[in-house]
Amino acid sequence: MREENVILKIITRIIIVILLMFCIFIIIRMFCKNILIDMFGINNGIVKKIADFEETTTKKINFEEMYPFECSNKESKDNKENIIDKYTNIIDKVKSQLELYSSEYLFGYENITKIAKLYEKDINWYLIRKDNEDTPIKIANNNWISVKGKKDYTKVAENIIEFNNYLKEKNIEMIYVQAPNKLDNLTSGGMLDIYKDYLKENTDKMIDNLINNNIDVLDLREKISEENINNLDIFYKTDHHWKSEAGLWASKEIVNHINKKWNMNVDINLYNNDSYEYKLYKNTFLGSQARKVTEMKAKKEDFNLIIPKFENNLTVNIPDIDFNKTGTFMETLIDNELLDTDYLYTAYGHADRALIHTKNNMINSKDNVLLLKDSYGDVLLPYLALGLENIYEIDQRYFNGSIKSFIEKNNITKVILLYYPGSLHIYEEFPFVYE
Repeated sequence: MREENVILKIITRIIIVILLMFCIFIIIRMFCKNILIDMFGINNGIVKKIADFEETTTKKINFEEMYPFECSNKESKDNKENIIDKYTNIIDKVKSQLELYSSEYLFGYENITKIAKLYEKDINWYLIRKDNEDTPIKIANNNWISVKGKKDYTKVAENIIEFNNYLKEKNIEMIYVQAPNKLDNLTSGGMLDIYKDYLKENTDKMIDNLINNNIDVLDLREKISEENINNLDIFYKTDHHWKSEAGLWASKEIVNHINKKWNMNVDINLYNNDSYEYKLYKNTFLGSQARKVTEMKAKKEDFNLIIPKFENNLTVNIPDIDFNKTGTFMETLIDNELLDTDYLYTAYGHADRALIHTKNNMINSKDNVLLLKDSYGDVLLPYLALGLENIYEIDQRYFNGSIKSFIEKNNITKVILLYYPGSLHIYEEFPFVYE
């Protein structure tokens, strides 16, 4: 009995030491990323190694100082947020950070997860949580998806309609472009008979609302249907994003639309497939959904980097990474370091950035175009920029300034909105985003 107690004490102490070590690693990593890197910009080899982040270091920029809100609107916004709300938000942020650093950013997380997934595979255990919309689900032909529940996008539509009314007063034209979802034309069969996806239904209602309020809508889901394109063919098997090929295709559809609706004269031949070289990265890409189940369950897939064959010269400015360069498509709009990772999608447009300004030095026009987008715009912007002289890209998830102030200071003449259906709910949380 005494011997058993000694063994139990030893095991207990070992477990406590391991848990304490994980806690220490969590605190150190949070300190390195949130304080040393994000707050003070310290990003030497030691800090980067401890933080262990692959993404390009982002400089914290207060765009609100550069593009301030109107005083009355800002005061109104501040008054709505009482002390309780402020503290609740702080607690939520801390909770979110702790959850992140105790899971995805945990020391050794990838190896621990691989072991767990290998064990699940060996015992043929496939568990899906119905209450978690981000749970990866495997369907036909090794495609990984996640399903979304019912959501009301009425507020999102109202925000867009209000923004369009403001633009009309300024004689600025706007188009809303609806990006597709992986499951738009696949609603049943296999796991989808068990786990229903409501994303198309949610989005359809919002699009109807926009059209009924005279918003110019380019619904790429309809174009996909008209051209008999299988949604699964234009999406990565292991990711929720569309392929780089889809980004080029969507750029051509947008250019076709704005040429007709806005009487622009963008060269449509720039978007022909034979005007590009396709550089294949064989079995290198592991998407966001597959990363959650690791390579124990999912396989890496091919990735195409699509490079223009024609002469091009661009000047690209990205404030939050101190990037300002003139050169070719590959030198300015592609982050070549990220091509060496297994998540090559982020190489396009240097991943998600708050603000990118691209000037095409081979085109002379009078238009300044603003693209408001989410991560679906990462593989879209580089190709749109090949046909437009001045295009500004803003991702409202990271840009904290006033969109109206930005429009006025940069003499914006045209606005394009493009969003993935699964991220639309985000745009009811900002007051608006378009303020």
